[in-house]
Amino acid sequence: MPLDKGDFLADRAVQDFSGWLNELIGEPSSDQDHIHADEIANSGQPNRNFFHHWTHRRTNTHKDFPSIADAYHQYEWPIPRVLRARFSVKGPSFADNHVVLSGLQSDLRMSVVAGNDLDTRVAAKNIQIWGGTQRGNNQYIDGFIGNFADHLRAVGASLTAATINLRTPYLGGTIAQPIRSNAGFTKIHSLLVDDFIIYDSRV
Repeated sequence: MPLDKGDFLADRAVQDFSGWLNELIGEPSSDQDHIHADEIANSGQPNRNFFHHWTHRRTNTHKDFPSIADAYHQYEWPIPRVLRARFSVKGPSFADNHVVLSGLQSDLRMSVVAGNDLDTRVAAKNIQIWGGTQRGNNQYIDGFIGNFADHLRAVGASLTAATINLRTPYLGGTIAQPIRSNAGFTKIHSLLVDDFIIYDSRV
């Protein structure tokens, strides 16, 4: 079943969802398109349509997020020691994680473009370290038969193709093995190609 990107975006259900999400997260109006998240937060104007709260199960710490911009300021993701040392950051802020992910993205893309199998595997496993998703994924990366750089290059081409085939695990691309999609590999994909957004309906 081929799926064309243009047809998908023109679908009424997709447009309705996009409109709902746009309103929910409070995207700035056309005359404010380039306002940065921290500028929005500093304006003290939470989005009336957005409110999220969360309680950490281990520490019982409760947090409220009245806006997307506020969530950006309160963002926390613990950066493993080996990556903190390499990229000279402390974490767990959004800014420090951005530094780490930018470096990991550069490693991944350069190794894929160069067709370097070993460096691509190392870059992919470093992404698993950041995400805490090593279990199962590192074994898959180490045991992958063939050039892993070539595989990810083909994956990137398939994920950005204008038309995909939903009835095949290869998405219609010329890939020797199916596209692996889980918590670890979607992180790789998000750094491999531009504008690859991970949407998790559970959160």
